[in-house]
Amino acid sequence: MRKIYLLVFLGTLLISFSCRTEIDSLDSLDQNAEKSKKFSVFSRNSNFAKNGDSLNYAEAFAYLAQRYDAVNITNITGLVNTTNNVHYNKVKKLRFISKNSDAYIEFRLHSQTVFEKNGDLWVLFPKIKDGIVVDLVAGLLTKNETEVYYVTLNRHSSLFLNNLNSFQSRFDQNFKIDEYGNVHVGATSGRCGFPGSPACEIEEVIIVGGGGGGGFSGGLPGDHGSPGGGCSIYIECEPEHGENGGGGDYSDPNAGANDPCTLAEGPSSTATENSKSTAYTNAEAAIVGVNNGLENGVDLGNVNGTIQATGVQTGGTSSINLTSSFSNPIGDIHNHPNNNPPSPGDVYSLMNIRNQFSEYNTRYVITQDGTTYALVVTDHNAMNTFLQSYPPSITLNPNGGNFVDFPPSLFEEWTDLALDFSESGAIAYILNKYNSGITLTKMDGAGNFRAVNITTSQNSDGTTNYNYSLCPN
Repeated sequence: MRKIYLLVFLGTLLISFSCRTEIDSLDSLDQNAEKSKKFSVFSRNSNFAKNGDSLNYAEAFAYLAQRYDAVNITNITGLVNTTNNVHYNKVKKLRFISKNSDAYIEFRLHSQTVFEKNGDLWVLFPKIKDGIVVDLVAGLLTKNETEVYYVTLNRHSSLFLNNLNSFQSRFDQNFKIDEYGNVHVGATSGRCGFPGSPACEIEEVIIVGGGGGGGFSGGLPGDHGSPGGGCSIYIECEPEHGENGGGGDYSDPNAGANDPCTLAEGPSSTATENSKSTAYTNAEAAIVGVNNGLENGVDLGNVNGTIQATGVQTGGTSSINLTSSFSNPIGDIHNHPNNNPPSPGDVYSLMNIRNQFSEYNTRYVITQDGTTYALVVTDHNAMNTFLQSYPPSITLNPNGGNFVDFPPSLFEEWTDLALDFSESGAIAYILNKYNSGITLTKMDGAGNFRAVNITTSQNSDGTTNYNYSLCPN
C-alpha cells in the first residue's frame, strides 16, 4: 500500500493508505536533485549494455515500460496487470506475450534507435490486437536522459501512416497466432533459431521519417499526458556515488532462520477469530458488495471486548483514507479491485501503525476474486530491526505525494520472484527470508488464516525451485 500516516484531530483517527504507500511530505528528499537523476538501465553497467560500448535501447525501453506498469499498477504494455498470458524471461527481465486476449506491445519487434539533434532518442514498437498492428508506440528518452515517456502516435500523423505497413509486414513474417490465441515467434514453425525458421532476434524495422542524425525533430505526434517521467517513477535511478544500485545479487547472511508456521501460530489464530465476528462478516460483505472498481475499507476496533467496525469508506483505484474513532484500533480491512495480494506498501503501512498503536496487529486484504489475505505482526522487535535495516524506498509520485516500496535490493528480488513464481509467494518469501517480523497469511476453505510457507529446493541444473503451501492449522 502506498503510504500510511495517522492524524488525530478533534478525537478522530485518520488512517490513510493505498496499495503502494504514499507520503505527502519528505523533508530529506531534494526533489530538484531527484528530477535530475539518470536511469540506471542506460548506464555502462546496465544489463542492456554490450561490453560497455553499446546499449540495446529497445530492450531497455521494453524493461522500463514493464517496470512502469509493475510499479504504478497500470497496463500500458498489455503485459502487466493484464488478461493476456505472458512468459517472463528471467535473463532479460522482460515479459513477452504467450496468449493474446487483449492488445499488447510487441517489444521483440521494433525500429532502429533514432537519435535527435537535441539529444533525445526514441524507438518505435507496434501494439498488436488479434495479429493486427493497431498502434505504434514510441519509447522516448529526453531531458538530458533524465525522463522517459511512452507516446502513442497520432494515427493521422505521417510517422504513423508511413510506417504502419512496414510493422505489419514484419509482424506477419515473424509471428503466428494460432486458433487459440497463442502467439508464436516464427510464422511457419512456431519456433525460432532452427534451420528453416526465422532468427530469434528479429531484424529492426527501418522507419521512414527518422534515422540517425535527427530525421524527425520536435515532439513526437502522440497523445497528451503520455505515461512516464523521471527515473524515480520507475524506481530505476542511477545510485549516488558509494550507494548500492537498483539491482544486484544482494543477500542477507542471516536470512532464512525463521519458521513462518511457528511464528504465525498465535497471530493467525487471532486473525481467524476476529474474522468470525459479526462486525467483520458484515464489513466484508459490505465492502465486496460495493463493486465500484475502487478501494473500499473499514477500520476495526475492540470496544469492551466486542469487535466493531466503522462504516464502509471509499477511496480511489489504488488508495483509500480510513477515518475511525477507535482510540486503539486492532486492524483494518480493505479490498484490492484486482487480484493483487498485499504489497510492500501494505507491509510498511502495517509496521508504521503498529508502532503507534499497541493493539494494531492485522491488515486484511480482499482481492477481486474473493481471495482473502491477512498480514500479521509476529515479532515487534524483529519488525523494527527490519525497518532499520531495510527502510522503505521513497520516490516521487507525479500525481502528488511519494511512493514507498521495498529498498532497491529487496524490490528487485521481490519483483523477479513475483514474475517468475507467484505474487503472494514472493511477498511471503521476502518477509520470512529477511526476518521482517511480519507474516503473510491466507484464508483457507474453512475460513481459517494459515501462514503462507515458501520452501526452496535445488534443481539438477543449479536453479532454485520454489514451493508454495499453507502451514497446518
